[in-house]
Amino acid sequence: MEAVAHTLVYDCVVSEAASVQLLAFVNPPTLVLDSQGTSDDLTTMAAIITKALPNSSHRSLSWFFNL
Repeated sequence: MEAVAHTLVYDCVVSEAASVQLLAFVNPPTLVLDSQGTSDDLTTMAAIITKALPNSSHRSLSWFFNL
């Protein structure tokens, strides 16, 4: 996470500026991903975003852990 820490402020600003209503105007094909191992909150948000984007699909990736 340290490698992307410098982007956190930008990510937060963009996230605050975006709304579900704004997503209705994003037309390019969009693939929304989540993981079967993620929290219910993130899975729910992925579903909300998929529904809001007019040309999107949703995939839930298999969860595996490999040491």
